[in-house]
Amino acid sequence: MTALAPTVTAPGVRGAPRTGRTAWTAVGLVLAAVIVAIWIVAVVHQQFNGSVIVRSATQTFSGEVTRVDISVTDGPVAVQGGALGPVRVFTTASSSSTVLPTDIEHLRKGTLTLRSTCPGTWAGICTRGYVVHVPDHVAVSVTDRTGPVEVIGTGGDVTVDAGDGPVRLQQVGAVKATSGTGSITVIQATGSVSLTAANGPITVAGVAGAFTADAATGSVTATGLSSPTTAVSADDGDVILRYDSVPTRVVASSGTGAVNVAVPPGSGPYDVQTTAVTGRTVSAVPSDPAADDVIQATSANGDVTVGFASG
Repeated sequence: MTALAPTVTAPGVRGAPRTGRTAWTAVGLVLAAVIVAIWIVAVVHQQFNGSVIVRSATQTFSGEVTRVDISVTDGPVAVQGGALGPVRVFTTASSSSTVLPTDIEHLRKGTLTLRSTCPGTWAGICTRGYVVHVPDHVAVSVTDRTGPVEVIGTGGDVTVDAGDGPVRLQQVGAVKATSGTGSITVIQATGSVSLTAANGPITVAGVAGAFTADAATGSVTATGLSSPTTAVSADDGDVILRYDSVPTRVVASSGTGAVNVAVPPGSGPYDVQTTAVTGRTVSAVPSDPAADDVIQATSANGDVTVGFASG
């Protein structure tokens, strides 16, 4: 494999140093960049045995950034919050010809746009991966047809449309994410969360806003919920919900799988409505049809359990 790797070195970031988090975010950026490069090389080895061009570069974008819009045909995307200076972008591209992906990369009116496309008629290797280091509270939008997507520590709202690859979001604001083939993981989201997975599990820990999830093939597991309202369904998989605070409305259903809802100990009463077409129903919380807080749990083929969270 032929490798060409010109690198544009980013200028130093000015400002008072921040201990702890700064070091960790810098390490995270380096690790993410390495992971992107490894992912691209792995794809190249799996799909093509001939000569492949690989180019990497690092660049900075000075000016206020309030939003990052990333669109990739084929390649991994990682966005890391906590930057103290200009936005830094590490990118790696590979191609099995002299034609590399076509890129649009610019900062206009607070929006950083990173878009990479491969020739529509090209049948060889063509990938572009991004690692982006941004300030806190920046909104992020990612569209990635093939490749993993990771957004960590931004604190802003996140929108992800992933065709084929896992999605991992951590320490963010509101979330709207879809995945065609791959898992979705959300950890510590301060806003509402809406997730859709066609073929893969959904895992959530620590959601403060309204929570909705739909898994066609895969389970839905959510812990540390403070969501006032929840609407979750799994066509083929279990649904497990664990609440740290009292929910006002829970709607949980599974076509083939168990449904388990656990509310804070000592809470209630709830208007509990459970249905199991093929399976058992068990409710261990105080139930009152006139209660303001409602729990609806249904399974076509599996047990349904409503109880108190342990620990």
